[in-house]
This record gives sequence, structure tokens and C-alpha cells, in this order.
Amino acid sequence: MRYLKSGDCIYNLRDFPWQKISMSPKVRDRHKAEYYNIPCAFDIETTNIPPAIRTWQDAKGKEKKEVIEKAYAFMYCWQLCIDRYVLFGRTWEEYITTMDMLSVKLGLGDGCRLVIYVHNLAYEFQFVHDFQKIVSMFARKERKPIKYVEQRGIEWRCSYMLSNMSLAKFCENSRGVTHGKIVGEYDYEKIRTPYAELTDTEDQYRYNDVYGLCECIRDRLTEDNIVTIPLTSTGYVRREFRKAVLSNTENRKVFKKTRPSTECYTLLKEAFSGGNTHANYRKVGYTIEHVRSYDITSSYPGVMLRKKFPMSFIKIRDSKWGEYYRNGEALLFRVRWKGLVYKRQAGIPYISISKGRQRSGLVNDNGRVLRADTFEMTITDLDFKIIASMYEWQEMYVHDVYTAHYDYLPLEFRQKLYEYFEQKTMLKGTEHEYEYMKSKNRINSAYGMMVTDIVAPEIIFKNGTWSEKPVSIEHAIADYYHNKNSFLAYQWGVWVTAWARTELQKGIDACGRDIIYVDTDSIKTTKDVSTEIERINAEVTAETESTGMKGSVEHNGKVYSMGTWDYEGTYDEFKTLGAKKYVVKDHGKYKTTVAGLSKSVGARYINEHGIDFFSIGSVFEHCGNLTATYNDDTIHEINVDEHTFLTASNLALIDSDYTLGVTQEYWDLFGENLKKYE
Repeated sequence: MRYLKSGDCIYNLRDFPWQKISMSPKVRDRHKAEYYNIPCAFDIETTNIPPAIRTWQDAKGKEKKEVIEKAYAFMYCWQLCIDRYVLFGRTWEEYITTMDMLSVKLGLGDGCRLVIYVHNLAYEFQFVHDFQKIVSMFARKERKPIKYVEQRGIEWRCSYMLSNMSLAKFCENSRGVTHGKIVGEYDYEKIRTPYAELTDTEDQYRYNDVYGLCECIRDRLTEDNIVTIPLTSTGYVRREFRKAVLSNTENRKVFKKTRPSTECYTLLKEAFSGGNTHANYRKVGYTIEHVRSYDITSSYPGVMLRKKFPMSFIKIRDSKWGEYYRNGEALLFRVRWKGLVYKRQAGIPYISISKGRQRSGLVNDNGRVLRADTFEMTITDLDFKIIASMYEWQEMYVHDVYTAHYDYLPLEFRQKLYEYFEQKTMLKGTEHEYEYMKSKNRINSAYGMMVTDIVAPEIIFKNGTWSEKPVSIEHAIADYYHNKNSFLAYQWGVWVTAWARTELQKGIDACGRDIIYVDTDSIKTTKDVSTEIERINAEVTAETESTGMKGSVEHNGKVYSMGTWDYEGTYDEFKTLGAKKYVVKDHGKYKTTVAGLSKSVGARYINEHGIDFFSIGSVFEHCGNLTATYNDDTIHEINVDEHTFLTASNLALIDSDYTLGVTQEYWDLFGENLKKYE
């Protein structure tokens, strides 16, 4: 046992209070297995070794590079917190001994488990799995375990999936945390081995990582026990909505009728698309002054509250699709065009190339279709309405048509949605930060639970290898609809984003050729569209009122309405190089949004060098953009700094540079060859 300067105590195996922990309270799951009802956390620290690169010049004098040794990483220390007791270790041998002793001292096995949380379990798993014997696993993607159980009777869970926050944010937004994440005081570039001496500051950093995470879990245990804590942040929301919706037995009957056929579900998967994010290619690369920003308040919740959604799908004759479309029925169908052309001179083309099949003769606007000789995709009636307003074609063929009547989502669902919106709004700007974040996360998760794949493949990890096992669509749908806990139809989630794109399109159309950039629920433009926005907002308010639902909350003298547009202000300058790639000057300071580039690093560079630096070919050095290298090695020894120690599979995360760039095809479109596409 030793103490840090802060007074925090670190135990070793000889003095660890096993007896005291073994007396901790337990709870049972539905299979009668016991679980220690205490918070536990585990974490490792690693050293990353960059790749060895050979540089030379070719016959033309051009510099060439070749990776002659892959990047790799190794663990040099680990830390474990069980309830309020922290244990430090340095080697994998110590880890094995500790976990074996943990299992024996606490009597762990098939009938008794200890849950240990890891923040970003996917990372630690790549280092630790060779030292475990895994008996079961739940993962949604390869290399992304959410939970797994090892033979020792230890159940590992991912606290990042539980919180959907960084550890620092999780600590900030949990009650009773006294050991928050220490940020900015740890040198990750320093090469450390299990034999390197660590400073008190470094040890305090390690201590807080696990003790602080235990404090976060302890906060969750005030409302749940270790068995009932959901695996993901969405689980909390799903539980509350389920309780509300299923309180009305009629909702279960409606839900059962929404069951799609195998073919219909396949079409729904094909038709699903996210938010509309794109830049007007005529505006790309230019610094534009006085750019207005408008966005929609709670866009997804807004359409869930006031819009109607497809209920029971039936298949109809292909030739009948137009009749059902004119009658305002929900439609889901495959469509093939010949001679498809975007008929507007500039703007935001709607059709995504990635959604297409049997495509040829494409003219590509950064992933959107400007022209196509042939193009086939699956769409909804809402998509078709937008497409028909901005494209023309020589021929169109519709097939595999399904239709459903439109109706509102269950009343209890919408009431719960408004309740979350009201709570979030009333807590905005108050000292109740925890409650505000909780309500905000809940309303944001309401959509996410709707689009969970009913027919997800089974992810398998066996003998160090990941694989996917396809599942029967028919059986998966049957299981989902027979499950008494199921209450959401997948098609509702498909239509949430379709409705949101429809609402965004109203703002895009109001801007016309002056539209610059759009992203899911916001637009950037040089045009004052306040009059048009007022008209759209009046329509939204009237539509909400027609449902009999409240959609607005008054707080601190201001009215916040779900689904209405707000003017967010005017940027001094705005420049974009395409989707998720722009810079703004706001109140004299530059801010950047670039996928794969740290906001703080991007802002620092532009504030230092000016907005002209935000150009194709500019390099942001050591930008926090990490390059991942997976090494699926088995257990072996390595020698670093004259020390030999045990290691195994690992994941190297190497800080790399970020170069602003676009594809040549996109450059040709908005650059030198722009005129040939007009």
C-alpha cells in the first residue's frame, strides 16, 4: 500500500481488501445468476511506436516513402478499481495473477459475476483478449465489443457506449464525482516500458481514470442496479419510451400490424438515408462575407411529434403507384431512370450516388448525381417529391411497390418526446447542468432507437479472429415482433430522416441559388430569408396545433418550438471545401468543422495563418488525427530500451498530419472545368 501526494491510496495484491469486497451486496438477473452490485473499472496505458519509414528519390528526383516496419503498441501499466479500492500493475503477468486471484477471492464463475467497466472497451480489448478465455460476446461491429464474459466469471462492459461521452465529459456530467479525468497533463508521446519509473503526477492521472469512472457508475447505480443498467445510452431512453407506449394495450396491436415482409424490410433498408449534408459547388473554395445561418430546433423530434408515418405496408401493382402517390399514401419502391439530369444550375443535388444501383454515365458532385445515363435506387414518396422538383429524365420505371396508410406515432410516444423537450428547454442555461445534459441526451436518443437494425448479423470472435454470421431476415423479423418488449416499427425511423430532409428542403428552396451549405438541420446563405422562414414556421406551428399536441415551451421570455427555424446570426466570413469541411469567422475568431480534424487544432491554424490557409493542399501538422494500426499478434516477448517483457495483440494510434483535399473529380467540377457541366 502506498499513498499519492493527494492522499489517495494505491493497494497491491498483498494488502488488497478482498474480504471486505467479498461482503459487498449482490443482485440477481432473470436467470438467477448473482452479480456484485458495486462499480468496477479497468484501464491500461500504452506506448505507441511509430512505423519505420524509408525515404528515397526516384529517377525523376521525386521523393518516395515506404513503410518497412508497421506501427505497434504495448501496455506498460494498468489500473483496476473495485468499488473504492485501486490496484496498480505494470506487466501482463501481474494482470493474470490479479484476475485469477480476483476470481477465486470473490467466488466468481457461472453463477456469480463481477462487472468491470472499461471506457472504450474496443481499445483495451485489442490488448487484453489474448490473456482471457472468452465464453460469450455482444458486439454490433467487428472489433467493437459492447459486452463480453470471460471464463473467470468477469463481465466486461463498455462505459463509452453507456455514456456516449468522453471520460472527461462523463465525469463532468455525473453526480458525486471527486476524481474527474485529468486533461492535458499526460505526455502520450513519451516512450515508457513496464520498467520505467512513473511520476506522482502520472500515477494520479492513472488513479483518476479508474476511480473517476467508478464514481460515474456509482451515480448510475442510484437509479439502477448493476444488472438493470442498460448497455448503451439509448437503452435508458428505450426503457422509458417502452413503458409509456406499452401502457396503452392498443399500441401493441398497432405495432403488430406494422410487421413488414422480408422483401419490404429489404426495401426499407435500401431506402434509409441520413441527413442532407452538402455544399453548393458554385460557392466552394471562395471566402464569402456576411453569411447567414439558420437552423431547425429539434428537427428529428419535431417531425416525430407532428408528422404522420407509414403503418402497415402492402404490395401493389407497379402501375398503381401514381394513383397512390396522388392520394397522399406512403410509398416505398424501386425506381430506375434513364437520362437523369439535375435541372437547376446550382444548389444542393438530392440524389446520393452511394444509394444507386445499375448506374452509368455519372457526373458526380461530391457524391451527388448531376447527371446519369442510368440510375436505380429505392426511395419513399417523400424522396420522390423532392427529386421530381429538381431533376428531369427521359424515362422512368417503377417496380416493387409497397404502400401504407399514414398515421401519427403513438400518442404516449409523442407525449414522452415533448416531456423531454420541455425538461431540456427549462433547464437550459441554469445551474442544473447534469439534469440538462440528461434531458438533452434523451431527446437526441429518441431517433437513434428507431433505426436500430432488426436484422443485424451476429458478430463472432473466435480464436483471435472476427467474423460475421448472417441471420435469416424472416426469422429475425419474427423474433422482433414476437418479443413483448418490442414497440417501434423500423419504417418509422426511415421516415423520420425522410421528413427531416423534406423540412430542410424548404429552407434550401427559400435560398435558391444563394444557398451555400446545408447540414441535416441547418443552412448557410447570403440571402435574407427571414420572411420565408416566418411563413414556414407558421405552417409548422399550425401543423403541430392540428395534432392536439403542445410543441412549444416558454423559458426566460423566449418561446422554443420543436421543428421551427431560428436565425443563428451572421458570420463575418465563411468558406467551404465540401461536406463536413468548412471554416467560419464569428466575432473576430475562426472556427473550423472538418471531419477527421480536431476543432481546436483547425481553429488554431486558421487564426494563426488566416482563412486563405483553408485551401486544398494545406497541411495541419500533429492535428490529433490518429492513424490506427491493428496488430493481431499472439502472446510473445519484445525488447524495448534494453528491457524484455510480455506483450500480445495491440492497436497503435499514431498522431498524423491532416491534408485538406478533395477528389480530382470534385476539383474539376468547381474548379477549372466548371463550365462544361453547366
